[in-house]
Amino acid sequence: MRVLVLAIDCLDYRLVNRFGLDAFKQRVWGTIDVSEFRKYKLLTPVIWTSFITGKPPEEHGVLHWWTWGRLLDRIRYYPPFKWVRGKRRILKKLGFKPRLVDRTHIRSSTIFDVVKPSVPLFIPAYNDPEWYHREYNKALRRSAKELEEAVLKVHKMKLDALMESLSREWKLLMVWFDVIDLFSHMYYPHRFGKIEWIYRLVALQVRKIAKHTPPDTLILIVSDHGIDENGLHYPKAFWSLNKEVGWRPNKITDFYKLILELYRSG
Repeated sequence: MRVLVLAIDCLDYRLVNRFGLDAFKQRVWGTIDVSEFRKYKLLTPVIWTSFITGKPPEEHGVLHWWTWGRLLDRIRYYPPFKWVRGKRRILKKLGFKPRLVDRTHIRSSTIFDVVKPSVPLFIPAYNDPEWYHREYNKALRRSAKELEEAVLKVHKMKLDALMESLSREWKLLMVWFDVIDLFSHMYYPHRFGKIEWIYRLVALQVRKIAKHTPPDTLILIVSDHGIDENGLHYPKAFWSLNKEVGWRPNKITDFYKLILELYRSG
């Protein structure tokens, strides 16, 4: 069975229910407690790397969005360096530049290494392009409007890449969408109309994706966390399946086992 994973960052089950968006719920759905990731601040790349490896952060080794290099990443958290304030600013003045964490930092094999052929699109800490994250930062320094425009432009690019990839040969296709997460951080809860608009837009796109997906495909919609009343990450992840497979997850790492089991069963 093919598996299509729509990894929708920050998709909150309470808002899915509030807006009545059955496109997200599909046939069966539920939530997962991700409180175990609180010590990593419910950081997106940490949780998604656990999803694609089936391993906890202590084993897969991804703990940050950005890296200054293995040596600097280590020593900046040990005395006396951990007591120095403004370390990032100092490092930049010294000519050091951070780069986005990628698959070379993952210490475990991933589901893409096991399931062949796989098509991973924009997966955090795996193959997410750095350029648009820097574009977000530039746009944010100019205005909120320009940031929103940049976020929607990148989202369209990701959606187009997914639609093109559906016609390729694959057993596992996974795409990561960050548009709801970014809108949530920008507008929740003070501009709730913006939040409802982006949820409804993505729900329509999910319906379109499902229509263009081969009928023998298991579609998994999954998030890494929700959003709380202060616009911060909330430790409940949403998931849904378009088919009943007699299975329910308890942890984010359980999805790795499900995908692997379906792949091996043919």
